[in-house]
Amino acid sequence: MEFSEFGRRNPRPVLALVALLVLLPVLVLLTPIRSAAESLLNVMRVEKFTAITIDPSELPFNIPAEKYQQKWNQQMAARFGKYDKADLQKELKEHNIRRVSSVDEASKAYKGPVATIPKQGSPEEIYVSGPESVSFTIDLQKIRAELKEAGIQGVTLPKQLDGKTFTLDVPSAVVMRYGQDDSGFVFVQGESPTLVIPEGVNMDYVRQDILMTPGLPPDLVKQIQSIKDWQHTLVIPVPPGGDSKNVRIGRSEGLLVSDRTGEHNLLLWKHDDRLYAIGGKISSEDAISIARSVVYR
Repeated sequence: MEFSEFGRRNPRPVLALVALLVLLPVLVLLTPIRSAAESLLNVMRVEKFTAITIDPSELPFNIPAEKYQQKWNQQMAARFGKYDKADLQKELKEHNIRRVSSVDEASKAYKGPVATIPKQGSPEEIYVSGPESVSFTIDLQKIRAELKEAGIQGVTLPKQLDGKTFTLDVPSAVVMRYGQDDSGFVFVQGESPTLVIPEGVNMDYVRQDILMTPGLPPDLVKQIQSIKDWQHTLVIPVPPGGDSKNVRIGRSEGLLVSDRTGEHNLLLWKHDDRLYAIGGKISSEDAISIARSVVYR
């Protein structure tokens, strides 16, 4: 796992929260949300974080990272269903992400108070992203074709998902970059993304079907099953060699995730109704210390 991207001179770290859009199909398949059958909508909002360890080489549908990137560039998502945007990547890169010159200007663009880290001085750069919404419609026929091409057998695809449209709404976010281009860290803040589940989809049943996929590592299945409060939990994957632990940040419990070298760390926590993240080429001790020094307004 690499978090070095959090420290580069690039406005796209603002997508630390918006990145959930790219993972929407995975969230849809792996996130069981308890709801009454008569409910018109199910809504997932992030309240807490948890980590699970995943070894991609042990997955029955493992795709090398370089191949995945190549396939994604070739509109990989279109092979499983359809986004409501013709070019999602272009939309995310260009959508209302602008650099501002000060915290006050960021607060005006964000339309709300912005937390700061006074002990770190002034950030090198500040970016504000506008709100974003994206919908994805699942096509089971396309998914079956992909599974067949990959030689994967015995997978039960929940029929209730076919043709269903899931929507992810991501509010505005603010990113502050500290340190040099190839080092340092970014500080991200914004309200929770919201995943809306359409009528007629019972995500508890979907989870059970997915977890019965032949070849899934028993330990991975056990980790997923142990997560009880799915409606409010964002799952962060940790690769082999990486590490994670819960840490106390103010009144909240945060999640610290380290790569295998320990040089890059990501710390996530919630304060009041907003989510916060610090990530980059920074020690775990420094990440925790800085998070605890954040001044909320």
